[in-house]
Amino acid sequence: MAHIVDMIDAPALFAYLVIGSRLWHLPDTARGLARKMVRMAKVFASEVITIRRRTAILGAGLLILAVNLFALVAQLSHVAVAPFWFGQLCTWAAVGLGCLYNRNAWPIRQTTRLIANGQGIWLDSKLTISRESITSGQVVPGAKPTVRIVRGFRAGLDIQLGTPEDVLKLIDALGLGVSVAVARFGAFYGGTHRMWIRTTILVVAAVILNMFLVPILMGTRLPLLALAGVPAAVFVSTIGFMIRSRARIVVGADGLLVSRPGTKEFVPYGEISSVTRDDDDVTVSRRGRPPLRLGSSPRRHVGSEYQADMLFQRIEDARATCVGRDVGTRVAALVARGNRSPREWLQAIHALLRDPGYREAALLPEHMWRIVEDPSGDAATRAGAATALASSLDDEGRGRLRLAARACAAPRLRVAFETAADAETEAGALEEALARLVRDQDPAPRNAA
Repeated sequence: MAHIVDMIDAPALFAYLVIGSRLWHLPDTARGLARKMVRMAKVFASEVITIRRRTAILGAGLLILAVNLFALVAQLSHVAVAPFWFGQLCTWAAVGLGCLYNRNAWPIRQTTRLIANGQGIWLDSKLTISRESITSGQVVPGAKPTVRIVRGFRAGLDIQLGTPEDVLKLIDALGLGVSVAVARFGAFYGGTHRMWIRTTILVVAAVILNMFLVPILMGTRLPLLALAGVPAAVFVSTIGFMIRSRARIVVGADGLLVSRPGTKEFVPYGEISSVTRDDDDVTVSRRGRPPLRLGSSPRRHVGSEYQADMLFQRIEDARATCVGRDVGTRVAALVARGNRSPREWLQAIHALLRDPGYREAALLPEHMWRIVEDPSGDAATRAGAATALASSLDDEGRGRLRLAARACAAPRLRVAFETAADAETEAGALEEALARLVRDQDPAPRNAA
């Protein structure tokens, strides 16, 4: 046994273990590669206009704040570096530059060649934004079709396209659609109005302390730490309130996730009764619970002027997709065979069609067509949906149903589709076609009578 162990080369053994682990995870790797290849298969290319923020404005504001902080520390140390008004001037200059940056003043516009696929966004043949760094893509409402690429805390990118169809193609190529990706938004929890009132009170208090109280304290013999504690306390309180007021909204295919410091709340779409847009706020009304009021920056801020519109539209699109999926499930349950005999099944479908409220129950033709053309669906349910469509088919619809029949390898399902597509078909022929389908599915056939 020891001789055998000595014969085993340690590096070779390590290589065997690595290869074995890779083979063990090969199915997962293959599935991941397949998903990536599907994303890569979707490519969008076009001439676009990119719009970026001018980050030099933000850099200048931060530099002024650093100079102001140095001057303040020097003054609190009783070292005359600059006159008192210099600090006030730096403060207001930094605030002004921050407002300009928030307004997206003097944006950088460039016309470039864009290619989007599963890897990310290529500008002039260079991978500028990787797909992994993109947190969401948002359609910006307005006269010109625009998509906003959001990258978390990093600077985003607005892409101005030629047509609304190009917007959908770009979103699809990047895999950022409603049903396949989430969208992330920032909002003021409780609404914009309440946030600005409290923020204004804190800012006024900070200005009063900075202009009057700090000079008075500087004339005393208080230690440096005590002098710096007053403005620091006001600053920390203001920042803390701003952080507490901010909320991160994740709009998914199944609901909303509202995250605040220390709390998270998930709101499924089934609990939402309505979503309304009110100036700079989006109000989400919930059944039996208080509404959620989510505010965005005022509309005069160009960089965020459409934030409320984008949040509102994304929630509505996701709700429509979710409701459509639920409706499709209910429709499939209504036309499915269940435990009924073919005759009872056909009679139930006819009774359903005679019901004047079936359209109000969202039994629309497009839902029936989705069931018919879904190759992964139950054969009997697909046949029931085709039977429900039979009485309202025009020539184009009959041709569409015949195409679906030609794609079927199951003989009985193909016959059921062809029978439903025939304009001269009588109820007896439909019942017989459904009975044959049932006999193929059920080893113990039922009496069709």
